Amino acid sequence: MNTVELEKQVLPYLIKLAESPLVQSELEAAKVAIINIIEEQSISVFTRFMRWIYKKIKGICKMSNGIVNITVTNSTGTALEGATVTYTVSAVSCTATTDSTGLATIEGLAAGNYDFAATLAGYASGSATLAVADDTTVTGTIVLATDTTTTTTEGESTVSTSTTDAITAAAEAAAITSLTTSATTSTGVADGIAAKIKELTAEISTTDSPWVKVRNSIEIAGLTAGLAAITAGLAAELKKLSK
Repeated sequence: MNTVELEKQVLPYLIKLAESPLVQSELEAAKVAIINIIEEQSISVFTRFMRWIYKKIKGICKMSNGIVNITVTNSTGTALEGATVTYTVSAVSCTATTDSTGLATIEGLAAGNYDFAATLAGYASGSATLAVADDTTVTGTIVLATDTTTTTTEGESTVSTSTTDAITAAAEAAAITSLTTSATTSTGVADGIAAKIKELTAEISTTDSPWVKVRNSIEIAGLTAGLAAITAGLAAELKKLSK
């Protein structure tokens, strides 16, 4: 029996065998196993990548809950309304203003030591350092003495602006430095993420591997979410600085 005759006899048998329920069930089981492996690997890659994203942006997005109540008074204990309280969070200068009771409430601070400076026209500046802990409210008082540079001209009291001008200039310089540092750091991370997204997208368009396409798509989704978080965090810091 030659090869052609052998193929004619064996081939129909092989076709029937492949179509049998037993073989079909084995093929289906193999397909399900392959899909499960792909899904598990995809989730593993996504989880590791999101952890990396979290470490990069946790400094911006960290939710804190320490509260500070600062009361500003003059040397006789009278509450001073409209005093500006300046403090720094993550290298960004922030401010709060006292109400009619001389109180300024600052929320959302991470645990740590903070320096608070209070200023008001007609008074010398004052400061206080407070230790903040999670889930706690800390109180402090800053006493402002009358500005000793006040002079009298033709019977009218004129307050020198030299002290307040110096404080304002120092605050503006600190704000510019802090904003530059924050923006540079955040922008650097954002640029790195954008470059990685571009690289992954290019690889998807050039590869024939389904696994690479699935993996890159998942990583691009995670990167996009991280980039949005960084952008939102920087916008929040800029909003704080503009107040």
